[in-house]
Formats: sequence, structure tokens, C-alpha cells
Amino acid sequence: MPVGIKIPIVLASSFLTGVAAQVRIPLPFTPVPVTAQVFAVLVFAGLLGRSWASAGQFLYLAFGLAGIGWFTSGVSGVGVTFGYLVGFVAMAWIAGKTASSMREKAMQMLLGIMAMYACAIAWLIWYLKISLWHALLVGVFPFFFLDIGKALLAAWIVQFLSKEDFV
Repeated sequence: MPVGIKIPIVLASSFLTGVAAQVRIPLPFTPVPVTAQVFAVLVFAGLLGRSWASAGQFLYLAFGLAGIGWFTSGVSGVGVTFGYLVGFVAMAWIAGKTASSMREKAMQMLLGIMAMYACAIAWLIWYLKISLWHALLVGVFPFFFLDIGKALLAAWIVQFLSKEDFV
């Protein structure tokens, strides 16, 4: 894909990650809601590749820190989900590695999710002043199987679009 086409898609990936943040389901036992962001980041990572996808997530993060209210619940700045947002850059980098098969794409996406969780856990421990176990209870375990499903679906979509020469 030519650079002239990738730049608007990178900007679109930032915007659509912000839109995906507004698709949220609050859970009563955790301050972290379920959102569509992980899925959006994974699909764009698979379509754009690691450099462009992580650039899009960096822009999403930078614009949100600059005051655009497109983080979860329409807020900007630093909050309880900030570790996940930083993790999106790492997740896009890892999940965007070129892969030839759907299995490889899915594995890279799962590794990307693990990188996102590492950032999120570190942030939750620091921001909420909680233990590692508590951070896992509120920040990983409620989302783990759903995120696996998002990774598998994203890998399938990317593989399908790649085969059909849509990208």
C-alpha cells in the first residue's frame, strides 16, 4: 500500500480507536470497562503493519493527552485505563508483524494483547496502589477470554481481507 494511502488510514485508525472507546460495557467488579478498542487496534495492526499501526496508536494517545475527549467515556488525559492506552502502542507493534498464515497472525495478536496487559497491570498497580494479584483480578481476568476471541476474529478478518486484495 503506498504511503499516500497509509497516512489517511493511520489517522483513521486513531479516530476509529477513539470511536471504539465509546462502545463500552461497564462491569460492576472492576473500574475498567469492556470496550471495542482492542479489536480495532488488532485489525489495524494486521492491515497496516507494525510501524504504521503503532504510529496510529501513538497519535490516538497523543491527541487524547492533548485534550481530545476520545478515551473511554469521552474523557482525555490520564485515568485508570491509561496503562491499556500505552499498551495499545506496544500491542500494535507486536500484532502488526508480517505473518503469512492466520495462525501466525492470531499468535502475534495474542502476544500483542499480553504486552498491552503488561502495561495495564503496571499502571493499575501504580495508579490504584493495589497488589499484582488485585491488578490481575480487575485488569486482566475479566477480559482475557473476550480478548482471545477478539484476536481470533481480528486475525480472520485480516487474513480474509489480505486474500481478497482489499489491502
